[in-house]
Amino acid sequence: MKLLRKTIGYQLLLTTLFFVLAGFALFRMINGIENEEVDENLTAMQMTIELKLKQGVAVSDAPPLLIIHRLESSVKKKSVKIQTVRLPDPIEGDKESYRQLTARTTINGIPYEIIIRSLLVENRDMVIAISSSIGLVLLLLLAALLLMNYFMSKRLWAPFYHTLGHLKQFRLSGSTQPQPSGTDILEFRELENAITELTNKVRSDYQALKSFTENASHEIQTPLAIILSKLEMLLQSKDLSPEQSKLVQSAYRNARRLSQTNRSMVTLTRIENRQFNQNQPLKVSIILDELLEQLEDFITSKKLTVEKTYAAEAVWNIDPDLAHILLSNLMGNAVRHNINGGKIQIRLEEHKLQISNSGKEPSLPAEKMFERFQTGGETGNTGLGLAIVKEIGSVSGMTVTYNYTDNNHILSVLF
Repeated sequence: MKLLRKTIGYQLLLTTLFFVLAGFALFRMINGIENEEVDENLTAMQMTIELKLKQGVAVSDAPPLLIIHRLESSVKKKSVKIQTVRLPDPIEGDKESYRQLTARTTINGIPYEIIIRSLLVENRDMVIAISSSIGLVLLLLLAALLLMNYFMSKRLWAPFYHTLGHLKQFRLSGSTQPQPSGTDILEFRELENAITELTNKVRSDYQALKSFTENASHEIQTPLAIILSKLEMLLQSKDLSPEQSKLVQSAYRNARRLSQTNRSMVTLTRIENRQFNQNQPLKVSIILDELLEQLEDFITSKKLTVEKTYAAEAVWNIDPDLAHILLSNLMGNAVRHNINGGKIQIRLEEHKLQISNSGKEPSLPAEKMFERFQTGGETGNTGLGLAIVKEIGSVSGMTVTYNYTDNNHILSVLF
């Protein structure tokens, strides 16, 4: 949920709760004021009736609003009681609310009980009407406050969303910088300045690391190529004894492995730094056929059987170099780690590529297959092939999995 919506949600909840409580308190207050007004009228009527009785003027009953009757026993002390009562309606049969004043007093030596009532239905309807009107005004005020706060917050937070949008578009390999929004809000200006300094530092560190990686690779690869060339010439010499030839072959294998490791590490670093970004639609089946053609000599020498099933025309939106590196690693593994006379099965679906090959049970657990430098004790293996495959899948939005079933190594790419 967006920050603005969450803020408005909290404000709506708290303001609604406040207005409900305020409305309830307002209703009680208006109801209390109305009751006080009714009580004052009842008291005034009581005083008028008592005055008339003192003057000897006859006052007639008007049930249920006015009831006057003499008491048989004397009234020791005058008392007045006001309360709300519910009495049945003789016409409709329902009970209705009355505000009732009950007074016991002695007038001209005669004890009286005077009961005066006022119907509360009309008063209550008036109270409800007033409360509803005020409630409607409060509701409109709430809506106006929320709308005003929404547009104000949207305007105030505009610099933040401006900066966030530029950060989403920021790329280490690019040259664009997050542009300031020109806001006059101090906190947002400080945030933009801090982000600008941070991106400049990150890009500077990235360029330094990139330069170091490229220079180190070049400086290492050049002497390695010379060493390999000299060792190849030495291996062709007829003056070497069998023991010397064995030592030279060991040195050649290790130098070659060091060269392969260097190239793999450089490739892995470039992938992690997102330096492959020329994405374009590529048909996976075409690349697979090209790789099978390149590996034909190796497949023939190991007498492997290749079964391929293209159930759908899968298309990847990926950098061509990354696609070739990923598929060549998978196909190379399928050939390299196969047994003589084994088989390779390739199945391509709309959203899945599965490459399986026969082979011995791996010495590594499945969860460690994609870790760097995990060779499983094999010589001549850099242990970086599947790590590169996993990293390519990560940057390209693919999922790469491995399992071993029925004497088959199965690598699956979900896209």
